[in-house]
Amino acid sequence: MFAKTNNTVYLNCVSAFPQKDTTHIISDVLQNQYVKQSRFNQDVKQTLFTKPRIKEKSTLEFLEFLASDIYKIKSPIEDLKELNKNLLKLEDNWDGQGAMSISPIVYQKCFDFLNNYYNFIKDTFNIVIALPEISPTPDGNLDILWRNNNSRLLIHINENSAVYYGDQLAGINSIKGQIEIENVQEFLATWMLKLG
Repeated sequence: MFAKTNNTVYLNCVSAFPQKDTTHIISDVLQNQYVKQSRFNQDVKQTLFTKPRIKEKSTLEFLEFLASDIYKIKSPIEDLKELNKNLLKLEDNWDGQGAMSISPIVYQKCFDFLNNYYNFIKDTFNIVIALPEISPTPDGNLDILWRNNNSRLLIHINENSAVYYGDQLAGINSIKGQIEIENVQEFLATWMLKLG
């Protein structure tokens, strides 16, 4: 059985490149926004470009190769989680003012939340959202922040819920409230799209 992320790449490729030969698919896949934000297994990169037999495969055989367990593509959210794993090493009083350490539960819920929205937006709008900044807070929770020149969205994740605030151009069209972590809210996903 294919891993979920690999299966997603496979299905996307089948729909996007049905009429192209393997050589063109290699080029197109590497330009795909989802793939470009992922981290490739270096051995697989080498296989793609150094083994002529790969290019001799039929289109379907090649797409199956892309989706196989050999072809390891990580979600950008997985990469972001890995990049921020040092947050779990913070000890109590990490800020010198009594801040609490980050619990593994909050850490996991933060990235589950991001993964849910990332997949919803990709599947619904065919858009890969920008990756946010992740910051620890003194209460032992995590902040997720997107911002650009026009908008910003801050989501505070704790064990039970998420508190959000967003605005455009210094307070215009602001939103704020509290939501459950597990369920995707389309209005919030729409806000994330503005920050791509």
